[in-house]
Amino acid sequence: MGDLQIVLGGSGGVGRAVATRLAQQGNQVRAVNRSGRIKDLPDGTETLVADALKRDDIVAACTGAAVVYHCIHPKEDYSQFRSMTENVVAGAEAAGAKLVMAASCYPYGKVDRPMTEDMPNKPEAPSGEYHAQAADVVKEAHAAGRVRAAIGRASNYFGPYAPRMWPGIDFKAAVAGEKMQIIGKKEPLHTYTYVCDFADGLITLGSHDEALGEIWHIPSAETVTTQQFLDMMYAEIGTEENVQVGPKPILTIMSWFNSQLKPALEAFYQFDRPFIVDHSKYEEAFGAPTTSHDEAITQSVNWAKN
Repeated sequence: MGDLQIVLGGSGGVGRAVATRLAQQGNQVRAVNRSGRIKDLPDGTETLVADALKRDDIVAACTGAAVVYHCIHPKEDYSQFRSMTENVVAGAEAAGAKLVMAASCYPYGKVDRPMTEDMPNKPEAPSGEYHAQAADVVKEAHAAGRVRAAIGRASNYFGPYAPRMWPGIDFKAAVAGEKMQIIGKKEPLHTYTYVCDFADGLITLGSHDEALGEIWHIPSAETVTTQQFLDMMYAEIGTEENVQVGPKPILTIMSWFNSQLKPALEAFYQFDRPFIVDHSKYEEAFGAPTTSHDEAITQSVNWAKN
């Protein structure tokens, strides 16, 4: 068995994929979440209960780690993201472990060109600001010599155990024949990331010291329009497209009566214009093997059916 690898947020789509890939590679893996119950992990994977809002929990969970993967993602209250990340940094620091953070492209805000790692943070909404703050915690801890850390950013991701993503594409709903409600426009180009490719990229960062101290855009398959993505998904399912697009003015009015629509409004800007992630920096350093959209969608549909 390899060195102990800790996956915080092990029941989420990204965390589960990271834990699974690490275990398949023969590593000793401890997957951590608030319940300690994570189904379908490879045999021999340890699971542990810890609350990301309790520093002592996270420090204890990270004991003995060689690498800590921060895949925690607040489900509702993004204002907790910074304090969660501060606790993760404390856990990795206490263990003397490398830290790899799974991050998003929300901090860039509205963009008018493909996103690169050197772009400044210009978050469009509070959720983007909280994402930016959490990443800054990791960057500042690395700069201060507290931890050796790398940040891997990806676009909207999909796949097994991560069936639903903005703009509202939901593999389970589509397989069940339900109408999907999506936001934005279907014509602009948008980078979509297969969750297993995201996991592989994060693991690469964790195994290469030259990745430390940097932000990296994890490679994704060819950027396509949302309409092209939907075409591939429904072709794999074998049914006609069943999608309704929610215009922003209507969503805004509906959000007055349904607060659960607020995240959709905050993410709307990503889907009314091209939203393209440039991963050339990562490709030059480590190569860029990715799963084709056709294969990734096939795997996702098969998982949703089962």
